[in-house]
Amino acid sequence: MPRKRNASPMDEFDNGSSTFPRKSGAEPKEITTQHFARAALFIEEYLLPMAMRTYASVDKSEKVMTARKLVSLIKEKQWRQFTARDVMRAGRIGLATSEQIDPGLKELEEADILRAISVPTGPRGGRPKRVYAVNPQTHGERT
Repeated sequence: MPRKRNASPMDEFDNGSSTFPRKSGAEPKEITTQHFARAALFIEEYLLPMAMRTYASVDKSEKVMTARKLVSLIKEKQWRQFTARDVMRAGRIGLATSEQIDPGLKELEEADILRAISVPTGPRGGRPKRVYAVNPQTHGERT
């Protein structure tokens, strides 16, 4: 049964068109394809979008969002290893400073997507490089 435009999926259940017994308290004897279709429509058009909106807002911590941006960049550039400076040079919003990048890098290390590699300093000393190796499975490779 086609729904009216701008109608809520709940309207079909509330407008009295349902063949479910109402106030009699009797249980239905069979579930017809029409009942199943209505239930599927209700789930698809009402419950799933509501759940997606609810759970999407929970998962938006800053470090998770940064980690997702990093994974996207790693896949786009097809990096096997990279430095934090490489990320900053990519010029992405939210990945411009080490203060923005570090929480995401730590999150990806904990998820075994990245592994920090220790690179010794050169003969003149200086600050050690922050190099990260990317898990090959990130690029769809088998190990």
